[in-house]
Amino acid sequence: MSENSNTERIRFELHSNLIIVPLKINGTTLKFILDSGTKQNLLLDKTMVSIIDTINLRSIQISGLGNNSNILAFISSKNKIELGNLFDHDSEMMILANIDLDLSSKIGTTIHGILGIDAFKNYLVEINYNSSTLIFRKNITKRILKKFKPKDIEIDRDKFFIKANPEMDSMYSNLKFLIDTGNSDAIWLFDNKKLKINYPKKYFEEILGVGIGGDITGKKSKIKSFAIDDYFFKNPIISLPDSSSIKNIVEIYPDRNGSIGGEILKRFVTIFDFKNKKIYLKKSGFYKNPFLYDLSGMTIFKPYPNIPFFEIYSIRKNSPAYFADIRKGDILTEINNHKVFDLDLDTIIQTFKEKKDKKISITIERNGNLLHKKFVLQDFL
Repeated sequence: MSENSNTERIRFELHSNLIIVPLKINGTTLKFILDSGTKQNLLLDKTMVSIIDTINLRSIQISGLGNNSNILAFISSKNKIELGNLFDHDSEMMILANIDLDLSSKIGTTIHGILGIDAFKNYLVEINYNSSTLIFRKNITKRILKKFKPKDIEIDRDKFFIKANPEMDSMYSNLKFLIDTGNSDAIWLFDNKKLKINYPKKYFEEILGVGIGGDITGKKSKIKSFAIDDYFFKNPIISLPDSSSIKNIVEIYPDRNGSIGGEILKRFVTIFDFKNKKIYLKKSGFYKNPFLYDLSGMTIFKPYPNIPFFEIYSIRKNSPAYFADIRKGDILTEINNHKVFDLDLDTIIQTFKEKKDKKISITIERNGNLLHKKFVLQDFL
């Protein structure tokens, strides 16, 4: 991507710790997730295929997170993409052939696609989650960098990797983590072919997310600490994906130990320097925020992003919602006597993370009937 000025500022939306940018493709503005963990730009909304170049298509087989492998996809080249005043006249865009990856309903706002690592290659890219601002610079002054701490990183197959130290029953030093702005969680941790990790004994199982290979299943747990050099986080929540969900990734990156996602990344203002294999860090206003997770056992999604309609996507076994007889497919209409129609998905999800022992009353619609349910939030970890 290129432009004439030295600096370009882009405002973004922040949903579920994910950065949503306005990306113009061949003249049409769409909403894309900025994802440092993805190599290809990916158009998810197949209703928008008509705006991309379909003359110069080529087919490929891909794999990713989830159980499915050898997924058929098509690469469209010679597309013009614009992010503010940044542009690329010959950009590639990938389309999945027979998979509908619906991120809009999971995030609660319209998502048309994913903007991958190419957005980081030619600029120093500053991400400030507090101000919801991206700054792309061709060069940077010592005065600006003086406020940050530099750290060497590894570039492996065009992706950013950083060393970090998780502590469970014992300390693990210099493990290799992908820096993944497209992951909303704090930390994903998994075994690789070189290291077998002794996982925490207390956990619960749930759907961790969705990848191009399908749902990513695994466990949620809590560890004693997580450190990146002198930056220290106490009792972070971690995700432990099942081996079947990450098998394709481990084959490609046999020495990778996991990912660092938005829940950690938002605690910093970060400058990515792809060419010099560095990042620069300083603490953000989110740095001391507690690490929270859902205490209800419900996963809620929004099937129609522009309509205030919220549905129960899954129920965790033996959770408060499970024992209150709340079921997958129930429609959420009220929380603590407040109609949900004027709430966004992030606000609703946050309600079930706030504190243990909080009393919750909800109204759901099931088969045309309104049902009133009560439960108490519980901290299983």
